[in-house]
Order: sequence, then C-alpha cells, then structure tokens
Amino acid sequence: MKQTVKKWISDRGGTTLVELIVSFALISIFLTSASMVLGAYFRIYTHAREYGHQQTVAAMLLDTMEYELGSAGAGKYQKGDTTEGAGQEMSGVTIRSDYTEIYYQNQDQTSIVMRIDPNTNKLQILYQVLRTAGEKTTYQEYDWFYGQGVYNNNTIKELTFAPFFAEGGTTETIPKNLVKITLTLQNETDPSITYTASRVVRCYNLTGEVPAGNENFENAVHIKM
Repeated sequence: MKQTVKKWISDRGGTTLVELIVSFALISIFLTSASMVLGAYFRIYTHAREYGHQQTVAAMLLDTMEYELGSAGAGKYQKGDTTEGAGQEMSGVTIRSDYTEIYYQNQDQTSIVMRIDPNTNKLQILYQVLRTAGEKTTYQEYDWFYGQGVYNNNTIKELTFAPFFAEGGTTETIPKNLVKITLTLQNETDPSITYTASRVVRCYNLTGEVPAGNENFENAVHIKM
C-alpha cells in the first residue's frame, strides 16, 4: 500500500502547464467580475451621494425664493435696468412670457426680480431699492446670490415660474395669488446627475382678485405677454 502511494505521488511530477493556465484564467475571471461589481457599486454610491446633495441645495433655494416671494405686495415693479422690464412699471406679481423671470415689489417698496444669473447659472435676486434725495427719486440696484460653495458642485439647469391653478380648478375659482416654482439642478462633474423639485408659493399680501372686465392685476399673479 505504501509503495502504491509513493508511486502515485512520484508520478504526479508537480503542476502541469494546463493546470496553471486554467488557474490563471479562473483568477482573471474572478478579478474582472469583482472589479465590475465594485465599479457599479461606486457609481451607485456616487450618484446617491450627489443626488442627496442636490436635494439639500434645491430645498434651500426653494426656501429662499418662497420667503422672498411670499412678501410680494400690490405695488408696482419699477425700473429694472438689467432686466426685460427696464424702464417699465408692472403691477402685482408679473411673470415673464417665457416663465424664466418674475418681477414684484415687496412691502418696503423694493422692486425685485428673481431669475438664473446668465453668467453663472446660479440663483440671482436683483433688488431695486428706492432712494429719495430732495425731489429726486432713484432706484439703486443690489445683486444678491449664494456663493459657489453653497451649490455643492451643482448649477441650475432650469428655473421657471408660473401661475398655479389647483387640479380641477379654473381661473374663476382659484385665487390668482399662487406661483409654482420649478427648479432643476445639474451636477457640474457628471451632467447626467440631475434633480428637479417644485413648490407652490402663496403671495399672502395679494388677494388674488382681478376685477371683471379690466386688466388691473395689482393684486394678482399674471404673465407679461
């Protein structure tokens, strides 16, 4: 019996070339599969992390716009030197015809426009502050925006404003003091990562009423045609 075992061991003569090739092939397949699984995991992790950042940034921007727009009054937006409304007076809350800008005046008689800054693709709020010196009245413009770090490697791909009418409602039954804001963020490193959020804002200082038969929109949200 011992002689048979010794003979079997001696006949083996070590590992053959075919066995080595098969072993390396199996190891290569395993490593390739593992790298694919890990790559997919890291992609999912990165997308989930960036998506979470976008949700946080979107909520902050919508909070800011809701706070600002909620103070809109029945006054007239005046003299937007850097906007479409330059030199014009627009009553109530006025939305630009392409839905990309919104104009209004707050309770302090400050004319305000909200939009995307065309140079940075970030939220821009322009304040036209009324200044009176003797008999002369001027509007001094202030440009407000969040710093780059706040956006956490994101830009605003799209920002729109629109009068909001609840589902099933009509222009006769729904007060015209509601604005729907829709915001889409895009990751700067990976443009395929986007997040869209919307919010309906009530302009509490507006009654939402438009007298029948006239174009007096000082208490309502409307679109500038």
